[in-house]
This record gives sequence, C-alpha cells and structure tokens, in this order.
Amino acid sequence: MLMLAKRIFKAVHPFDWLIAVAAAIIFAKLDFADLTAIDIVYLVTFVIWGILFALRIFIVLRQNGERKV
Repeated sequence: MLMLAKRIFKAVHPFDWLIAVAAAIIFAKLDFADLTAIDIVYLVTFVIWGILFALRIFIVLRQNGERKV
C-alpha cells in the first residue's frame, strides 16, 4: 500500500496542490443557485483539470506496473 501511495505522489506536481486548494476555496464560496458565466467557466475548468489529473495518475500507475513485468 505504501508503494502505491509513493507512485501516486510521483504523479502529483506541486502546482496540482495549489490548483486543488484554489478549487476548494472557489467551490466553497460559489453560489450554485445563482451561477454567472465566470462561475461556469471556473466549474468547467476545474472539471477538465480533474479529469486530466486522474488520467495522469492512471498513466503513471500503469507505466510503473508494466516496468515490473
């Protein structure tokens, strides 16, 4: 389990932490009942980043798994 965590943290760059904190702050202050155009842009941007981030972690885990074979 510790090796899995090390491989995941290898895929996480320092800027990813900053983006995740910014997303959490923006989502906490966002009024979902009254979304403006810029709010929708924020939401779409963070969703795209989240998908690409998950894909990057998947690729790193898969590459590390293939190297052991």
